[in-house]
Amino acid sequence: MIERRRILIKTAKSIDGRNLKTAKLDEDGEVIWAKKEMIPELQKDGTRIMVEKKTPEMKTATVLDMLRGIIFSVPDSIAKGNDSIRKHRLFNAILRAEDEKAEFLELHPKIYDWIHSILRRPIPVSATVKVEYPDQETETYGHFLWDANESAVIEALRAENDDTPFDDLAEAEDN
Repeated sequence: MIERRRILIKTAKSIDGRNLKTAKLDEDGEVIWAKKEMIPELQKDGTRIMVEKKTPEMKTATVLDMLRGIIFSVPDSIAKGNDSIRKHRLFNAILRAEDEKAEFLELHPKIYDWIHSILRRPIPVSATVKVEYPDQETETYGHFLWDANESAVIEALRAENDDTPFDDLAEAEDN
């Protein structure tokens, strides 16, 4: 029997120890909007049009919310062939943990390794951006998602008894 990796389901923290926030979702996974308003927006031709501005209702984020963010926002530019099955299995594990009100998220080692691998994939810089900003460097998917909080979130996604150094998590196999 394969030993599963267990990630403690806890509140996701920023690098300074504060709780991270995320949009609250309804039962169908749709964002719950706290406020909707119409505001004027200036167009390139100088005209103004009214556009709807929405503000989501926020909640304290958990590790499961961070993993959901990984699943639903993988850019096509970094996607690989096995990602769809890995995302599907991760999503099922999240739902199972929520249904059981589990203390830990239990994952197959390949899914666990895939999470850490995909977060280290570089997002390519587009040709347009390269022309306008020649010094622009590529960033990892994890940095794209969480910016300065990347290391704190990746640390929260670490399985119990995983003493792999942070930088070596980047070497997780992507197969």
